[in-house]
Amino acid sequence: MNRKRLARTGFLFVVAMFLLYWGINFLKGKDIFQTQDIYYAKYDRIDGLVESSPVMLNGYKIGSVSNISFQQDGSGKLLVEFVVPQGFQIPKESLAKIISIDLMGTKSVSLIINKNTAFHTSGDTLKSDIEGDLKEQVSMQVAPLKNKAEQLMGSLDSALTVVTYVFNERTRDNLKESFENMNNTILNLEATSEDLKEVMHVNKAVLTKILANIDSVTTEVNSNKKVFSQITQNMASFSDTLSNLEISPIISKAHHAFNQLDSIVIALKSGKGTMGKLLNDDKLYNNLQYASHDLDRLLKDIRLNPQRYIHFSAIDLGKDIYITASNENNRGIVFRVQLLSTEMEVPLASPIFNGIEVEQKRIVDSYHYYAQEHTKYQDALEQLEEVRAKFPDAEIIGFKNGRPIKLKKALRLAK
Repeated sequence: MNRKRLARTGFLFVVAMFLLYWGINFLKGKDIFQTQDIYYAKYDRIDGLVESSPVMLNGYKIGSVSNISFQQDGSGKLLVEFVVPQGFQIPKESLAKIISIDLMGTKSVSLIINKNTAFHTSGDTLKSDIEGDLKEQVSMQVAPLKNKAEQLMGSLDSALTVVTYVFNERTRDNLKESFENMNNTILNLEATSEDLKEVMHVNKAVLTKILANIDSVTTEVNSNKKVFSQITQNMASFSDTLSNLEISPIISKAHHAFNQLDSIVIALKSGKGTMGKLLNDDKLYNNLQYASHDLDRLLKDIRLNPQRYIHFSAIDLGKDIYITASNENNRGIVFRVQLLSTEMEVPLASPIFNGIEVEQKRIVDSYHYYAQEHTKYQDALEQLEEVRAKFPDAEIIGFKNGRPIKLKKALRLAK
């Protein structure tokens, strides 16, 4: 009796161990009742692939991952072992790619079959690849949008800078004044229309008389058609008389005169004769320019040092000191056109400064933009007229030894 019980217990234990072994292998994706082929693939990372993960072909499960381990060469790469039913042929150059099979990120190995007539054998290592994760795919899609958004923000910033500059306080006042002038113009037109209506009402009788006179003139013209016809015939006969005149000699003489005039112009351009030399020789112009320059210097010297040319003193008071024209403006006084003054910094490479040499200076909490220096106030004034269309708030600032001073004081010191 005890032997039967022991035998029964032993049999049940063996059956339980077999079921346990079969269940563990079943959970791992191994079928102990079916012969399977083993293949390998090497990966740098597996992104959540685990043992028993399915091996898919065109979305159909044909096997499972049986083992995952690190390679023994110390490279850090992972060796994935997977099994497929025995006899399933995998062409060479096929790819074992790790992919996601659901939104939760569950991984599987997808076989991408290559059209090759040669096939792998059990134990071969297949080529491997890994699908980018959701984060990488989203980054690839969002990166172009991010770059475009950054470019758009830069463009908007530049546009806002230009709009802020254009619609400054003075421009807003000008727009307000323009609208007021338009309203005044419309009111004036309405008043003029009322005045015209009143004039027409007052002078209605006069206008009626004028129209009657015009009608009488028209009637008179109709009654004198024969006279006008005679005048027309006389004009036609006069035209015939003109057409019969011999005007060919006159045209020939005019043509000859034009040819002579053309030859005279050609001779002048070529520099022949006295007039041609005067028109084409630059020496006369240059000599006149030099003479004018020397005369200007002489007059300045006479104004500054009259004692050099006329002496009135009967007593010699010592050596005279003469002032030359080069010492007139040696006090560090320059003039510069201030183009813009704003609390927001404007890049020097901005299109609004195209063609102008600009220098930026920060004074307290505002930025000032100046054009190049001028030693003569007239030159600065000419530049101010040139930039007024683009910079309506531009003005001339005087500088002494690099520091801004009042314009009246700069003009007084520069004299």
